[in-house]
Amino acid sequence: MNIKTSLNALALTAGLLLAPVAAQAALINGSFDVTIDSAGPLQGQTFSGTFSFDDAAFGPGFGGDEASPLLSFSFFFAGLDVGLADLAYGDAVRPVGGDFSGLDALGAVFSFAPANGPIGASFLFDIPGVGAGSGGVSFVLEPGTVPEPGSFGLLALGLAACAGLGATRRRRH
Repeated sequence: MNIKTSLNALALTAGLLLAPVAAQAALINGSFDVTIDSAGPLQGQTFSGTFSFDDAAFGPGFGGDEASPLLSFSFFFAGLDVGLADLAYGDAVRPVGGDFSGLDALGAVFSFAPANGPIGASFLFDIPGVGAGSGGVSFVLEPGTVPEPGSFGLLALGLAACAGLGATRRRRH
């Protein structure tokens, strides 16, 4: 075995042994249903939407809770199609070290408030020509993971090392 082959084998072995397990961002996809429970033309109607956030990005939030910025938001409400760019702000919220408690988000004609103690997550709206009201919110979370960019780099490095070792062995034979 020559020195070049030995170095290639050593590099491959070191890369495989020292490569950490792929870092994972905790991407959470969620959906919600808002059911209007106040009197008015929207009473009893249910409106749905989706959102996502990074569970690893929680930091200090309002009122002692932790917040993670929304990565996506889509909501069709009373004829309005609202996306993330339409929000003044939007965060997923949880008590410090606790579980998801709701959204803290503000749109032009509505707002979401997370659960707080015995009070459940809520939704408020005020639409010109329709009126103001409120509703309850229910959430469904679907955890998923996305490899961090560094993981792809490690994978590429490992594949390049394997290709180099294979090419060296083919030339030798």
